[in-house]
Amino acid sequence: MPLDLVASYLNEAVIILNKGHDGLAWKLAATGIANGVTLPPSMPSDKLKSLMAADSACIKTCDHIRDKFAFHADKEPVMEWLNGRPPLEGVGLMAQSTLDRDPRTGSRRLAPGRHLRL
Repeated sequence: MPLDLVASYLNEAVIILNKGHDGLAWKLAATGIANGVTLPPSMPSDKLKSLMAADSACIKTCDHIRDKFAFHADKEPVMEWLNGRPPLEGVGLMAQSTLDRDPRTGSRRLAPGRHLRL
């Protein structure tokens, strides 16, 4: 899996884990651990939570990788470009994402796990 895709998914995970439903995912993880769910010894929940904090060096590095190497696009310029192509010219677009707004920065970007709809 390409590193920029991994970085994008980790950024989405941070949003879900830390902001989604007021941190419910971390609360559920704590409940599971309290009831016998085990994690690998090399990755206890406190270490995982620290790595996945929005301001951690790990996530800041993922932000940088995603922003520098991942493909981000606004729908309007892409549509303008497509509409300017000759009708018989073939154009193929492939994506694993859809245009979405980054809840942390407000910028438009491709969000992992969704289909590109133009």
